[in-house]
Amino acid sequence: MAHDWHGSRVNTRRVFHSVGMYLHIIKSSFTQRTSTRANEILLRSIETHLRTVQTKRTHQKLIRKIEHELRFNETKNIAVAYNDYVRRRVDKIALIGAGKMGGALIQSWTNLGLSSDNLIIVDPKPSGIVRKFANEHNVPLHENVDEIGSSSVFVLAIKPQESGEVLPRLRRFVRNRTLIISIMAGKTIRGIQSNFQSGVGVVRAMPNLPAIIGRGITAAIANEIVTTEQRELAAALLSATGGVVWVAEENMMDAVTAVSGSGPAYVFLLAEYLVKAATAAGLPIELASRLAKETVAGAGELLDHSDDDPAVLRRNVTSPGGTTAAALEILMGSDGFEALLNKAVAAATKRSRELAD
Repeated sequence: MAHDWHGSRVNTRRVFHSVGMYLHIIKSSFTQRTSTRANEILLRSIETHLRTVQTKRTHQKLIRKIEHELRFNETKNIAVAYNDYVRRRVDKIALIGAGKMGGALIQSWTNLGLSSDNLIIVDPKPSGIVRKFANEHNVPLHENVDEIGSSSVFVLAIKPQESGEVLPRLRRFVRNRTLIISIMAGKTIRGIQSNFQSGVGVVRAMPNLPAIIGRGITAAIANEIVTTEQRELAAALLSATGGVVWVAEENMMDAVTAVSGSGPAYVFLLAEYLVKAATAAGLPIELASRLAKETVAGAGELLDHSDDDPAVLRRNVTSPGGTTAAALEILMGSDGFEALLNKAVAAATKRSRELAD
């Protein structure tokens, strides 16, 4: 385990987005036997990603296939494999903006073994944490975007409102084979691409805050110029902080932003209000805080591990005429949780569209 951008513990087991990618890396990196510990980490990572998208039978079949590869191929350490995979495809990755999301990405890349030789950070007002990270990992840190030069990949992690100033200044460093990965909320592929010459591949992505502990989910879409290899590279870089899903149409990205991008705040608000309700019901604040926090965290973990959908899990904990049923009668009323959440997601979706302008 390593520390993340904000000092928390980060899980380094989440490496790539699909079983095909894992197998590709295992097969292409076999000069030195990996440790048993590395095998265990890799298998748990695969299981995590497959749990919600595969049937139990398919899941077990794929895991057996992975175990076979690990047993009969001599493989490198996971970090070395990750580094080798990325370095064969890029010379430099320039991170433009090192706030929470940008910081989570570059921290995860280094945790997974990506060499500082391949990284550049650009941040006009780097925090002390950013400066410390860059110094400890020997990653070049620039405050002026005009100083960075060309890179194979530019990851745009700046605020949407800053794009009008920053992107035109990047133009002279971008070539036809450059890959642009943007995690700016609301900014469209067309809007991003208009700042550069034609023929530039752009991936628009939306991660979320749990990325800082390796438990994020990122939705992404690529323009038609992005090659298969570039798409795989983008997935590898983005999945360093959690899962990656590709959407079919870009107009879905505003709703994605409202659901998964903003969604953690809704969950935190639920925990916050649960604490307040608990104290109003007579519990001391320390007990109320612990109960609320661990209930929300535990329920999320159960949802992640279960094959059942949320409605089934809700019904499983709801006895007819019981205490949960009494509470849900309020929360599921005509002006209850569903109506409020619909309004909240609609408002966030609308704001995402406005940020494109």
